[in-house]
Amino acid sequence: MKIFVILLSFSLYAYAAFETFDSNAFLCGLGGSMVTGNNYFSAFLLNPATSATSQNFSLGFSYSRPFGLDDLNHANLIMNLPIKKFGTGIAFSNFGNNLYQENRLSFNLSRTFLQNKLFIGINLHWYKIRIERYPDLATLGTDIGFQWEISPVIYTGFSIKNFNHPNLNGHKEEIPIQTLWGISVKPEDQFTFHLALQKDRWFPINFLMGIEFEANRFLSIQSGFNSYPAIPSIGIQLHKSVILVTYSFQYHIELGGTHYWGISFNKKP
Repeated sequence: MKIFVILLSFSLYAYAAFETFDSNAFLCGLGGSMVTGNNYFSAFLLNPATSATSQNFSLGFSYSRPFGLDDLNHANLIMNLPIKKFGTGIAFSNFGNNLYQENRLSFNLSRTFLQNKLFIGINLHWYKIRIERYPDLATLGTDIGFQWEISPVIYTGFSIKNFNHPNLNGHKEEIPIQTLWGISVKPEDQFTFHLALQKDRWFPINFLMGIEFEANRFLSIQSGFNSYPAIPSIGIQLHKSVILVTYSFQYHIELGGTHYWGISFNKKP
């Protein structure tokens, strides 16, 4: 039975290596729609320009078991540090099991321009795949991203992920280029709406949407939806001093649900 579960897990993810890495508990609660945003430390995984909006030093850990499979684990550790007009970040992600593992180490740098209206950033990734009894595979990838503050309550931007065509074992298609565009609107202090479009060279356009609701200074609620594949999501985040605890749940219509757990530390440097 264990071998069957492992083989099943491989088949679920074979279509796009490293696909799960651009997420943590908070981003999953929003359905991955936070392509643009203000002052959330892990958003640079989707758009490297967003780290320049951060005002706090942040360190966070997130864990999930995709689709509830015991033999699959996904964990990441993310750090974000603002330095004057610059945003910096480091992230390490691990996905897999004892027989098969995907690892990614990411470095982020971004900067503000035009009186903090324009944000430009870059991510550098080191990808590695380890398969038992086979040689390890490794490559480098690069993302670029832009964000523009249309008004204090409206942001828009886009990113191009793996635009340098990284390849594993000579095959560029294994880590495809991905383009994202997004807009964030905050009509009220308690509400933020996120809309995004995602295009992978292999698949149709994916429409993403998310809503943040800050119920009070201790609790916020997130909800999101992906159109392709159809994945609704919901999450909550508890705030206590400098500690944030996050839980979210995504439900894949065909494969089932995934629980995400996260904890982070946030403090002005």
